[in-house]
Amino acid sequence: MITNLNLYPEALQTNLRSPDITFSVSDESATFTVSENLINPEHWAYSNIVTIPCDPYWDNVVLAMHMDGVDNSSTFIDEKGHTVLVYGATVSSARSVFGGASGLFDGTYMLVPYSPDFNIGTQDFTIDGWIYSTTTGTGLNFFSLIDSTSDSWVDRLNIGKNNSDQLQVGIYNSAGSLLNLHGSALPGNQWVHFEFTRAGGIYYLFQDGVLIDSATPALITHDNSGITIGAAYPTSSWWRGNIDDLRFTIGAARHTSNFPVPTQAFLERACTT
Repeated sequence: MITNLNLYPEALQTNLRSPDITFSVSDESATFTVSENLINPEHWAYSNIVTIPCDPYWDNVVLAMHMDGVDNSSTFIDEKGHTVLVYGATVSSARSVFGGASGLFDGTYMLVPYSPDFNIGTQDFTIDGWIYSTTTGTGLNFFSLIDSTSDSWVDRLNIGKNNSDQLQVGIYNSAGSLLNLHGSALPGNQWVHFEFTRAGGIYYLFQDGVLIDSATPALITHDNSGITIGAAYPTSSWWRGNIDDLRFTIGAARHTSNFPVPTQAFLERACTT
C-alpha cells in the first residue's frame, strides 16, 4: 500500500494518466517506484520513490523479542504473541543495542512453552540477535530448544559460548553430539551480533556478520520443542550478561554468507505489494 503520495504542482494532478508502479524488495525494506505520465506531453513526467522499511520474512518469524520495557521490570513481550514465563530475568536500561533496554540475565532465565509454531521439521530456519557477555572461561548458553515431550537434557539445541569463550552451537540427542559449531572468542563486555542458520541442510554460524563455521550433519527436525532463553536448561549453564533483539524465523534462511550487521531493531512489518 502506498500512502501520502503528493504530486506538485497541484495543477498537474488533473493531467495524469494511470501511474506505472514497480515494487522491489531487499533484505530489510521495500521500495515503491511510482511514475506518473502526464497527458500533456509538454509537461515533464513525475516520479516518486517511497521506501517503506519491512521484513520480507516477517510472516515466517515465530518468536520476536525486543527485550524493551520499564527498567527492572520482569515483563517481557514476544511480538508474535507467545507466553513468556520469566524466572528472575529483568529489563535493564544500563545497556542496549536498540530501544534503550535489554534483557539482563545473571543466573536467571525465561521459558517460552512449546507451541506448534516452533516445529522446524525439515525447513530452513534462522535464530539471530545480540548478546553481551560479562564472564570469561565458562561455558554458558543463552538460547535453547528442548524437546518438551522428553523434557530431557540430551534432546536439545544450545547456542552460547564454550569454556574457551567461543561462540558455539551444539545439537545433541541420546546418542550424543550431532553438531558442534564454534569460532573465534567472544569479546567480553561488548555487544556481539550472532546468527545461526540452516539452509538446505547446511548449518551456518555467524559472528558480527562474518561466517565463522558451517557443517552438514544429518537433518535434525527439532519438533515438539519449547524455548529456554538465558540458559541451556532451567537448571544449568545460565547466561551472564544481556540479550537484545532476539528473533527466531522458521521457513527462511536469512543469510548463508557474510552480511552487514543490523543498524536498527528488527522490523515488525511484512513486505507486501
